[in-house]
Amino acid sequence: MFSSYAQMEGPSENIVFGDNLKGDVLGVGKISIIQDHSISNVLHVDSLSYNLLSVSQLCEMGYDCHFTDKGVTTIRREDSSIAFMDRLKGKLY
Repeated sequence: MFSSYAQMEGPSENIVFGDNLKGDVLGVGKISIIQDHSISNVLHVDSLSYNLLSVSQLCEMGYDCHFTDKGVTTIRREDSSIAFMDRLKGKLY
């Protein structure tokens, strides 16, 4: 899903998960979320079997995120239009 990607060089960085286990950062890149909009500085983390989207990064880019028990709707702050939606499929995130 990366539109640009660079492998990490030198000693590996890592992130700490909620259970205090660590994951090595393999690289960093850019991912397109919708046409003409992308998120930069996305980390590629070893052993992470799912994608995490940073709500704070979306907010910094001018989006608002509305969460309900049905899913999330991401709205463009500039014109209040819906950028994208994701519905929960019986999973807890």
